Amino acid sequence: MDDPSQQPKQKELPRAGLDPLGVTYMLPDQEDRVYAFLRLPPGFEMPLRDVDPATGQPLGNWCGLHALWLMCQHLWPDKWNFAARPPASAKSEEILGLDVPSAFAWTALRVGRAPSYFAHHCAKMFVDGVPVGSYGEFFRRLIIGWLRRPIVASDAEATIAELLSDNHPVAVSLPLRGFCRGHVAFVYGVCHEGFIVIDSLEVPDVGYRKLTPDGDPRLIMLLPFEEFRKRWGRGGGIWHVALDGSRQHWLRPRQEGL
Repeated sequence: MDDPSQQPKQKELPRAGLDPLGVTYMLPDQEDRVYAFLRLPPGFEMPLRDVDPATGQPLGNWCGLHALWLMCQHLWPDKWNFAARPPASAKSEEILGLDVPSAFAWTALRVGRAPSYFAHHCAKMFVDGVPVGSYGEFFRRLIIGWLRRPIVASDAEATIAELLSDNHPVAVSLPLRGFCRGHVAFVYGVCHEGFIVIDSLEVPDVGYRKLTPDGDPRLIMLLPFEEFRKRWGRGGGIWHVALDGSRQHWLRPRQEGL
C-alpha cells in the first residue's frame, strides 16, 4: 500500500486577502479550497458596460485600455479613478494609447503608450514575463505570441495565481477567431473553478459567466479553467505590471517553432 506521505503534493494556490468586491458569496461553498484575490485599494472603482452614449450600443475593441486603466487604478488610486481620470478621459486624452478607429485595433495602438507611461512612473510592464518599455517592444511581443506556441495552460494558471499573491495587477489576453484578434480582461482573483475577471463588455466567445446578480451593472465574470484551457493557444498572453524594486516574475520561454 502506498504511503500517503510519499505522494507528491499538489501546489496550493496562494491564500486570499480581503475581497472588497464581495464576490466570494457568489461562488459555491468550498471550505477545502483556497482563494487568491488581488488586494485592491479602498474605494476601488471599475468601468461599467462600455456603450456609445448616443446609441446605447456596446463599444468593442477597447478591452485592453480598460484592463490597463484598472491596473493603473490599482497602482495609483489617487490619480486613476472616476473623479480624477475616468476611462473615457484616458481614451480621449490618449494617455495610454491613440484613439484610432476600431479597424486599427489589431495594431495595439490604442494601448501602445502604456509601456512608456509605466516606465516613466517607476513601474515596468511585462508581456509573458518579458519587460516592455516602448510600443515597438510591446507590439513585437504580441506578434511573437501569435507566431509561437505559448506556455502550457497549467503554467499560465500558476503564474497568474503567483502574481496575484504578490499583489501585481494582471490581465489575460485570450485569442479569438482571426489573426491578431483577442480579448483582454483584468484578472481580479482565482478560485477552485477558474479566474475571476473584471470586464466592461460581455464577449460570448470568451466562455465566461456573470457572477454579479441581475441588475448589477458590474461585469465581474467567472472564466472557468476548462474554458480558459480550450481557448489558450497562439495569441494568448499574460500582461502584468510591477513597481520598480518589487518581486519580478518570469514565465518559462515559449516553445520554439511555428
